[in-house]
Amino acid sequence: MCRKIRQKVHGEWRYFRSCAYMGEPGIEGDERFCLMRTGSYNIFMEFCTCNSKDGCNSAGIHRLGLMGVLTGTLLSVIVAHLLRQ
Repeated sequence: MCRKIRQKVHGEWRYFRSCAYMGEPGIEGDERFCLMRTGSYNIFMEFCTCNSKDGCNSAGIHRLGLMGVLTGTLLSVIVAHLLRQ
């Protein structure tokens, strides 16, 4: 499981991600369970426990296509050839 903590202190958002050893994951589509807490001095916190990494990490998946791999390989070969001369 993983845990994401979203914290707002004086209007500035901070994110913390770590492994979760205890907690209850959610059962919805992203498999996360979140608790929200508000404190004094303009502090807001949201604790999420996730069963899958996608529940705690909203970043998209970047895939490198075949053309990108071939371009990188070709560029490496050209640079290596130029450095040998």
